[in-house]
Amino acid sequence: MIFIGVISSKRKFYTLNNLLKEKINIKEAKLIKIDNKSIKNLKSVKFEILIIDSLEKITDEIFLINSICNNLKYLIINSDIELDNNLLVGDNTRIITCGLKQKATVTFSSVTDERVLISVQKSIRGYTKSIEVGEYSEKINIGQRTNLNEILLAFIIEKLLK
Repeated sequence: MIFIGVISSKRKFYTLNNLLKEKINIKEAKLIKIDNKSIKNLKSVKFEILIIDSLEKITDEIFLINSICNNLKYLIINSDIELDNNLLVGDNTRIITCGLKQKATVTFSSVTDERVLISVQKSIRGYTKSIEVGEYSEKINIGQRTNLNEILLAFIIEKLLK
């Protein structure tokens, strides 16, 4: 089982969890919400993937986040967050940025009511195969257009695990 730590708002965490249930076999991965209350109890959990979507309420615990990051395979960061990535990663950690910024590793080319075109701008080595540079079309429900960052995160996790 792959443990995926998620530092985000409660709403974004549940949205991401629901999107992933539609895309992957949930038995192969377990999403764990990390917040100020839970971070001290999660020091011993070996996360393979850590998603940092927001650091608003957890900035005082950056040293604990750093200890969680020591053995990560992937660190996925919202590109809108100003963060020194080098403080958080080990030697074998791959950093993936995602968001609406043009320089993010994974971003959008276009968004419509029914589809999004996701642009992968740098090849990413997954667990079994690589996510190649290119554009990927994803069907979305009309209500999901407000959850763009979660759509990117679900896409990345799905591609990493397949």
